[in-house]
Amino acid sequence: MDRRLNGWPEIGAFIGKSGRTGQRWAKERGLPVQHLTERPKSPVFAIESDLRRWANANSVRIPADHDDIADRIANRVADLSQARNLYRKNFAIRFVLQKFGIRVKARIYTHYEIANGSNRKQPYRQEITVDDCEAGQVDVLSVLVDEKPIYLMRRPGVTERHPGYSSYKGRPVMIEPSSSGMRYVGVAEWTIIRHDNDFWNLHFGIPTLGVRVETIAPADFEITKPYSSPELVLVGQHIDITWKVRRPRASGSELSGKGIPP
Repeated sequence: MDRRLNGWPEIGAFIGKSGRTGQRWAKERGLPVQHLTERPKSPVFAIESDLRRWANANSVRIPADHDDIADRIANRVADLSQARNLYRKNFAIRFVLQKFGIRVKARIYTHYEIANGSNRKQPYRQEITVDDCEAGQVDVLSVLVDEKPIYLMRRPGVTERHPGYSSYKGRPVMIEPSSSGMRYVGVAEWTIIRHDNDFWNLHFGIPTLGVRVETIAPADFEITKPYSSPELVLVGQHIDITWKVRRPRASGSELSGKGIPP
């Protein structure tokens, strides 16, 4: 946490601003920087922990990349799931809405890294639930390690049936600690069909860091805007995706018929 940042470009990048803004904040807001010599124009440097304390005191949010956050929150995610210190990061979902007769069909694609912040192997198992009213199916379940699939399940059958929904589960995988350098990636694809519902819910059953949601639909639909957050999403939280049919714009002749000039 006490890494030294050398020069205004590095200092500015750390606080999420330009080097010029860093210089201005040093003069106007007391940004804690130091000069290598007593000369005012000598090279500057700053200590990360000093900048973080200053940011907290001045309500300035310092951005951080996912890997940096992941290293620092390993203790926070302990005991939040059945697999101790196991979480997902860089979770991307692509939600593609399509017309399907008088109904709509949604294709859902997910891609994420599985991280293990402990010092021992941890069990992980993919799971997708599909409501009975959705008439859906799972197309792909897979976990890759160093870009090679541990397993690849195409059109897997239902693993468990419950009142109102069914569960599809991948094969159990033992995840090595992140310190091993092995990279685990989970991939899943599935389809749901909605009859008269304009709502879908993405529920998190395991702590997840860094979520990006891309939503795509035909031009005559309005759909939830894409979602993106670097924050840690805890167990039980969810993201809602909603849509509605876009009202057609009245033509000039129609407006004229109502006494409105085209």
